[in-house]
Amino acid sequence: MSIPPGAGPGSGVRSSCLFALCDRIVVVSEDTERRLVNIALPLSRNVEVIYGAPPPAAFPSEEDVAAFARSLDLGPGPVISQIMRFYYPLKVKGAEHLLKAFRCVRQAVPDAQLLLIGCGPLWEDFRERHGLQAPADGVTLTGYVPDPLVAMARSAIYCHISFQDALPFAVLEAMNFGKPVVATSIGGIPEVIEHGVSGLLTSGHIDDLSRILVELLQAPERRTTLGREAQRQVAARFTWDRCAAQYAALYGLGQEPAGQPEPAHWPADPLAVATLAADALVSDRSQQARANAFPAGE
Repeated sequence: MSIPPGAGPGSGVRSSCLFALCDRIVVVSEDTERRLVNIALPLSRNVEVIYGAPPPAAFPSEEDVAAFARSLDLGPGPVISQIMRFYYPLKVKGAEHLLKAFRCVRQAVPDAQLLLIGCGPLWEDFRERHGLQAPADGVTLTGYVPDPLVAMARSAIYCHISFQDALPFAVLEAMNFGKPVVATSIGGIPEVIEHGVSGLLTSGHIDDLSRILVELLQAPERRTTLGREAQRQVAARFTWDRCAAQYAALYGLGQEPAGQPEPAHWPADPLAVATLAADALVSDRSQQARANAFPAGE
C-alpha cells in the first residue's frame, strides 16, 4: 500500500479523517497494518488484523488434471506454476524474475516445466517481450484458465514471486493443497509461511530463486514434508470458521472481543473531521503552489 503518484501531503490527513469515522479498520496482515502509515498520519489505533482463508475447494480430480495437462501438451517432467494477474508492474516484475530463474533451472533439471497462469492488460506486452507466443523451452504462458486450481494440482512446486502483495489467496490455496510454496518475502507472506518449515522464502533475486528451485526439484521428500506442514498450518490457523468468529466479535456477536479499541487520534465529530480535511486540502494546494513557484534546485 502506498500513496498514489501525485498525491500531496494532505492525502494522509484526509485518509486519517476517514479512518477516524470507522469503529474498526480490518487489514489482512500485520505488514498491511504497518504500511497504513503511508496513507494515514497520524494513524488511529482501531486497526484489527484478520487473516483470510483459502476458499472452500475440493482437490481437482485426476481426470480433470490429466485433461488439463493434455490440453497444454505438458510432458511428464515436474511443473512449477504461478497464478497471477497481469495488472501491476511489480507483480509482472516478479514473473520476469521467475522466468529468468527458470531458464537457469532447466540447465540442472532439463525436463522441468513452468506455467504462468493468468491474464490482464500487461499480459500481451509480457508475451511479446519474452517471445512466449507459443510454448518454448518448457515455458507456457496460459492466459485465462477457467479453473487455475487444476493447474496448481498438476504442479510439483507452486511459486508466488512478486514484489507487491498483501496476503495472496493463491499462497493459502497452494498450502491447503499440500503444495510446497516458494514465495518472495514481501507483504504478509512471511506471516503465513515459516521459512524452511511450511515453505521457502526468497528475496526474488534470480540467483537465489534458481538455487532454491533446483534444490527443491531434486529433493522430492522435502517437497512432501514442506507440503504436509503447509497443509497442517492452514487447517490450524487459516480457516473460515476462525475468520467468521473474528468478524462476529467485531460486531459484538458471540464471544465479546477482548478489550475495546483505543480512541482514534482524530475527533469522531463529522464537522470537526470535515474541517480537518478542508484544512489539509488547503495546505496541500499551498505546498504544491510553492513547489511550482520555486522548483527544486533554484
